[in-house]
Amino acid sequence: MGVEMIGEEVTNATLVHIEEMADHLAPTMQDVGEIAHDYVELETPVDSGLLVSQLHHDVESGGDRIYVEVWYDETYGPYGHRYDHYVKGEGAQAWMHRGRVSTIVDDLMAIEPAITAMIQRRVQEVVNGS
Repeated sequence: MGVEMIGEEVTNATLVHIEEMADHLAPTMQDVGEIAHDYVELETPVDSGLLVSQLHHDVESGGDRIYVEVWYDETYGPYGHRYDHYVKGEGAQAWMHRGRVSTIVDDLMAIEPAITAMIQRRVQEVVNGS
C-alpha cells in the first residue's frame, strides 16, 4: 500500500503561476494605478490647477512584490507656502479643508473595494491557469 499522487503536473503548474504572481498582476496593477490616480484627481479641489498637476502614480515591483503608489509632489503656492499636505494630507490638513475636502487616504479608501475586487479576480484567473 502506498500513496499515489494524482494531478501532480497540474499542481506544479499552478505553483509556478503563483510564484510568478507579481508578473501576472503587473497589467492589473497598472490599471489600478490609473483608476486610483483618476479618482484622487477628481477629488482634488482645483483652484489654480497646480496641485492636480503635481499628482502622480507609479507601479513598483521587486521580487515577489508589486504595489501602486499615488502621491503629490511638494506643491508651493504663490506666496511660497507648501500646501499639498494642507489640502489633501492625512493628519496635516488645514482647518479650512478638514471636513470639506477628502484626504488622499480617504480617496484611496473609497475605491479600495473596487480595486481589491480587480486584484482578486486576476489572482483567481492566474490560479485557474488563464
